[in-house]
Amino acid sequence: MIEKNAAVPKSRIAWIDIAKAIAIFAMIEGHVVAYGGYARNLIYSFHMPLFFILTGFTIKEVTDFREFLAAVKKDFCRIMLPCIGTQAINGLLSYWIYDEAAMDSLRLRAEQFFWGSAIDVYGHSCLGMIWFLVALFWTKVLYYLVRLLFRNKCSGAVFLFLAMVGKLLSVYERYLPQSWDIVCVAVLFVYIGHVFRKIYPYFEKYQLPVTAAAFLVWMACWEKGIFLELGGHWYPDFAPGILEAICGCICVFTLSGALEGCKPLAFVLQKVGRHTLLILCLSHIDWLTISIWGYKPVWLTLILRPGLVLAGTFVITMAGAMMKKLLRAAEERRLHT
Repeated sequence: MIEKNAAVPKSRIAWIDIAKAIAIFAMIEGHVVAYGGYARNLIYSFHMPLFFILTGFTIKEVTDFREFLAAVKKDFCRIMLPCIGTQAINGLLSYWIYDEAAMDSLRLRAEQFFWGSAIDVYGHSCLGMIWFLVALFWTKVLYYLVRLLFRNKCSGAVFLFLAMVGKLLSVYERYLPQSWDIVCVAVLFVYIGHVFRKIYPYFEKYQLPVTAAAFLVWMACWEKGIFLELGGHWYPDFAPGILEAICGCICVFTLSGALEGCKPLAFVLQKVGRHTLLILCLSHIDWLTISIWGYKPVWLTLILRPGLVLAGTFVITMAGAMMKKLLRAAEERRLHT
């Protein structure tokens, strides 16, 4: 159990890793299922808010500007650098495979990264799946700033105001560089995750009735076709969409806790949840294997696409572990000579 005002422990929390695994699977499958169908609407009713709420649950508060700068530097290295690296690899592969003009390819990738959008905006090409990393980085920066500048109990009102600004930008189809219009909405979910961490002991105590009520609200909204498409800068049913996302995330949290009881499955899902960044980056360039998973029946693509990404993740993580082991052994030999 997590104490009401305690910081998140350094050791990983099993159900959080499992929830992250569910979210990353949903993200991949959300790009496979038919647009406008029940399956896609169900996925988009919770999966992106889930990532941001989990971020809020585990985020470390900053108390001064020195800690703020240190946190931003750390997040830039852990989130933005892999995003830039993935975009660079994507550009090099496209340049090599499709024989693109060097300057045109460089200009296109820079333009995509500048806007950081999941969809085309103002005639500019989309960044693709790693838009989430751009939005996540800036969402954390904005969260740190708001919590640092507004230190009273009413800071939640600032996040509500920012979400309203994001909604207005969506209504008038005004898109900001680096997905900052989405960041204004996403930061509210990070704050919700922060609040949920504080009340988590009460959630554990009343988990069954709370989850049952949340499930009914989630299903009612889903049947009405309500969902938040953060990546698409589009959230027409804003208030019920936020409520639906929160209820869906509560259900996923309870499901994750239940899956924790099945040790073999929990072991696999925890491993997946610990490598969601790598999985996302590989998903961004999985067009390389589209001849394998693409142009197939949907049910087969639903299996092949995440399967290939997971296989690539396994190979890279194993190679990384072996490299660390070899470097450690080499260092030990050097110290003993």
